[in-house]
Amino acid sequence: MNYKKTGIIDDEIFPLYINLISDLKEKERFGPTTFGYFLDELSKNKHQQIISSMTDFIESGDTESPED
Repeated sequence: MNYKKTGIIDDEIFPLYINLISDLKEKERFGPTTFGYFLDELSKNKHQQIISSMTDFIESGDTESPED
């Protein structure tokens, strides 16, 4: 899956990544600190939102990420 600046991936997953970049030092962004950061930010509700959005996108039959 390619990274795009708009669409479902950004809306659901990458805002967390953008926060990670601003919250962690460059050296901390690679390795166990990164995994811990994502896990701390991921709730059951957030996980369900991601699954639901991905399912809706797949079932829609769209071949491209939706544009904002």
